[in-house]
Amino acid sequence: MTSNSNLWRALADASSGIAPLAEDGRAEYGGGGYNYISAPGAVRALKPALLSVGLLPTVTGCQIVEVAGKQVAELQCRLVHLESGEELRDVFSLPTAPGRGRDEGKAAQAAITSGLGRWLRCLLLAVQAGEDEIDTTATTSGKRVEPLERARSAEERQVLALARAMGVEPDEAAMWATRVGEGDLENLTAIVGTLEGALKEVAPEDIVKTLAGDLEKAKARGMTPKQFGDRFVRSWCAKQIPF
Repeated sequence: MTSNSNLWRALADASSGIAPLAEDGRAEYGGGGYNYISAPGAVRALKPALLSVGLLPTVTGCQIVEVAGKQVAELQCRLVHLESGEELRDVFSLPTAPGRGRDEGKAAQAAITSGLGRWLRCLLLAVQAGEDEIDTTATTSGKRVEPLERARSAEERQVLALARAMGVEPDEAAMWATRVGEGDLENLTAIVGTLEGALKEVAPEDIVKTLAGDLEKAKARGMTPKQFGDRFVRSWCAKQIPF
């Protein structure tokens, strides 16, 4: 059994030179929208970094499976170190999210492309420019500053506190609070992708009011904020974010 030491070293070298990826796509929903990194953009930016250190990324197969009643695309991925022949075999899964004008076939094709872009991002730890990937930041005094302390207004601090209570990311809470549509979750659509974007489109007090109201309804049904966040907010947001 090989240790794949050459492959891991080359992957480390490639990852060390990756700058945060610039947003190159925009989603428009309900009069608003948000910017994101497209899957083709991620592939264009990251594939050369791997090839430059002798690593060949490839997808050798794909199958559509059903997980918890949802259609999921499973990509059979390989990363090969060309000089040594060492390789990494991986399986990367992504929900296909049919609907919203896409049939199952188109949704599957989109998931394959999105999965490839996201897999490469995961391999190289490639973050989005401007993303706050870590919940705390260091100051020159060495003190850790929590997100609640960094918030610019009382309302924003409330949004962050509600997100924390639900166990979701602030961006996920903002997406949920500014959703449009009626009826079942499948008919609801996100109009923003980040808390920053939500604060530009919607008054922060309205975001707080919506989240607080939803948690009151959840409480009346015997659910904790964390259960509500896991069952509804996080799963719904995962289908809204374009990769």
